[in-house]
Amino acid sequence: MYRLSARQIFLIALISGVFAAGMVAIVNGLSNRFQPSTVAFTETPAAGISDPATSTDEQNNIEVYRTLSPGVVFIHSTS
Repeated sequence: MYRLSARQIFLIALISGVFAAGMVAIVNGLSNRFQPSTVAFTETPAAGISDPATSTDEQNNIEVYRTLSPGVVFIHSTS
């Protein structure tokens, strides 16, 4: 039966790690080449909501609810 020394195990682990890191770098480089670099989505604040730093928590919650409530459905769950 063939026995591996600690040095051989260390070299196998090191070579495997270098190989894995190289493959990750290659795949990352290839994926960046095939994907557009422009951002397709820009986040804009919802209209009707004031700056939270200038209003009270309750007023901010009311504004958020009134602005976003038309896009929210009612979900009721029981267990």
